[in-house]
Amino acid sequence: MLDEEYWDIPVYEPECYEVVYVVPSQIIEAQEQARLTPPKIQPEKEREADTLRKDESLQPHMSGKGVLVLLALGAVVLIGIIAHVPSHSPSQDSTPSFQTISIPANSGDYTVTQSNELSPDQINAILKYYGSPYQGEGQDIYDLGQQYGIDDIYFLADYRKESSFGNSVLASAPYYNPTGMECSDLAQGCTGADGNGRNWGTWTSPRNGYEAWFKQISERYVSGAIDGGYRLTTIWLIACGPAGTGMYDGGSGCNQYASDIERWVDTWRAGKL
Repeated sequence: MLDEEYWDIPVYEPECYEVVYVVPSQIIEAQEQARLTPPKIQPEKEREADTLRKDESLQPHMSGKGVLVLLALGAVVLIGIIAHVPSHSPSQDSTPSFQTISIPANSGDYTVTQSNELSPDQINAILKYYGSPYQGEGQDIYDLGQQYGIDDIYFLADYRKESSFGNSVLASAPYYNPTGMECSDLAQGCTGADGNGRNWGTWTSPRNGYEAWFKQISERYVSGAIDGGYRLTTIWLIACGPAGTGMYDGGSGCNQYASDIERWVDTWRAGKL
């Protein structure tokens, strides 16, 4: 602490010769008092209120009318966005599905003599999904099912088993035999015996080949015109038949054939591809 004494510090002003004396002890006491006095701490709530007031002071003033205008513009933009959002997201490659299409619940019933279960659009969806070279012929197949009284779902299943929906050599031009039918009076022509002694039927168009299958099921197996008068009306009977009848004449393989046809029929009845 400095001794209290007067320091003679002359301060000169223009045209004035009066000497002013400053007391150092008074200055030192003021500094000491300021040092010993603790700073005033503002309560936390007051600081938050001051901060909020400062933030609000920085915001531009907006009238109630301006707020309403902004809200209206926001609503217009939101409506525009919603209007342009697709109602659904397409799946990969937009694969068709039967999930929303009604199909008769004939589970466990494999009688072929009933109304068509598949629509032309459903048939086309199946042909497209499996890469058939004859896509778009669903209407012809559907019409033939109605004409001969044979459920079109069974033709599709046999078409898949015998030629993978027209992808075999025999199902292609110039043979147009979609279901592996052998030469008979239903055929428009014949291939002649192959290396295994099989003589296959041929037709002049895919539709004629389809019709031969429906006619064979309706006029031969269901009617009882062949196989000793047995009326074969289910998939298993048509394949295996009693007493050596049916497509396989009682031979091996008929049960596997019937099982494959029934499995694919069940798949489509369940709305799956």
